[in-house]
Amino acid sequence: MGIIVNFTDSTVQGFGYPYGSFNHPLMITNADDVTVGFYGEQEGVLSSRESIIGSIDRVTGDVEATLSLIDHKTNKATREITYALHCKPTQRVF
Repeated sequence: MGIIVNFTDSTVQGFGYPYGSFNHPLMITNADDVTVGFYGEQEGVLSSRESIIGSIDRVTGDVEATLSLIDHKTNKATREITYALHCKPTQRVF
C-alpha cells in the first residue's frame, strides 16, 4: 500500500477497502510539523456513503485511519475498517 501526501493540492491518496478504492483524493484538514489530518467522503454502493478520517504522524511515520460505510436511511455506520500503518518516508521531490 502506498500513501501520497500532496501539500500543494492539500490532498492525501492511497486508501481503499476490500471492494474497491476510494475514488478521489482526501482533503488535508490540518497540518503542522508533527501531524497531517485528512478526511473525505463519497457515495458508496447499496444506499451507503463512505467516509475516511485519519492522521499521519510526520515524526514516527504512524498512520491511523478509519473508513466507515454509513447507511443513508439510518445515518449510522454499518461497517468500519481501521487502518494502523507505519510508513517509510521518501525523499522530497524538490
